[in-house]
Order: sequence, then structure tokens, then C-alpha cells
Amino acid sequence: TSFPQRFGRYQVLRELGQGGMGAVYLANDTKLDRLVALKLPTLPADQRYLQRFYREAQSVAGLRHAGICPVFDVGDIDGIHHIAMAYIDGITLSEYRRSQRLSPEQILELVRRVGEALSVAHQLGVIHRDLKPSNIIVQP
Repeated sequence: TSFPQRFGRYQVLRELGQGGMGAVYLANDTKLDRLVALKLPTLPADQRYLQRFYREAQSVAGLRHAGICPVFDVGDIDGIHHIAMAYIDGITLSEYRRSQRLSPEQILELVRRVGEALSVAHQLGVIHRDLKPSNIIVQP
């Protein structure tokens, strides 16, 4: 799937991945001159779903933890809804566990870090609705 090179203030560099909920692109935020992960979810035309999308983006933007990807921007450009998040240069946990033989200690450390991040989110009432190894980025 291709997407225009220019999307509002974002210069789209390449696709990072596709999922059931949409696509994520590596982009340069031309206003702030920084790389972002630009998530373009496929949203149904249901107003309640849209409200939930924006409410969740706003909630996540308020979270502060090293294990939680910061949200920088949310909105729509020409009717296309998006979330701009920090770009984490790493690989998914799915890829990492295929490329590495992890010791029990390493596995426990990964679980502990994910658990800490989830705990921070849950304390503020934010629930991750799609937690899975392909949605966790590891910086080896």
C-alpha cells in the first residue's frame, strides 16, 4: 500500500507496517524536525468509534513512562485520521524472540518492563486493547 509523500506537516518516508487496524509510516514532522511513527488507523464511519479513538489518544498522550511510546499529535488531515507518536528505532518483540535465544532472566526482565508500563497506564484508567508481541518494540 502506498501513501502520499506529503501528509500535512509530515513528510512520509516509508511504511513501517500494516495491521488489522491500519498502517504505520515513518515520517518526518517538518514543523519540529523529528522522526515520528505516523499511525493511520482504518476507522469505521461510526461517530462513537471516532470519539473513542480521540479520547484514547488523549489519554495515552498523558502517560509518562520509559516503556510507553509518547503521543505527539492526533487529528485529521483531509478527512484522514492519524496519530503521530515517537519513532522507536527497534524491532518488535515477535522479531526479537525469533532472532535471539532468551534466557529465563531475560524473559522475566521483558515481562517486568511491560508490566510496569501497563501498571502506569492502568493507574490512569488507560487500557491497551491490542497488547501482543508484534505491538511491543524492543531496542536490543
